[in-house]
Amino acid sequence: GDREDLGALQYNTPAWGPKYTHPIEDIAEINVPVVNIGTYGKDGHKLTERVHMKHTFEHVPNITYNALKRLLA
Repeated sequence: GDREDLGALQYNTPAWGPKYTHPIEDIAEINVPVVNIGTYGKDGHKLTERVHMKHTFEHVPNITYNALKRLLA
C-alpha cells in the first residue's frame, strides 16, 4: 500500500502507539504484493456480526485454495 493507507490503519487500530506497535519501515522495505481474501458481511467482530454465508463458506475457501495452489506451484 501507500503511505496514505497508514492513516487508515492507524485510525482502525484502537491501541495504535501505546499498546500496539507496527514496524512500518521494516515492512515497507520488504515490498511484497498482498491480497486480502476475506468474508463479506456487516458489523464484523460485533455481537450483531453477520456474513454472506455462500461467499464466506464456499467462495472464500475456494479462492484461498486456488491462490495458494498457484503461488506454491
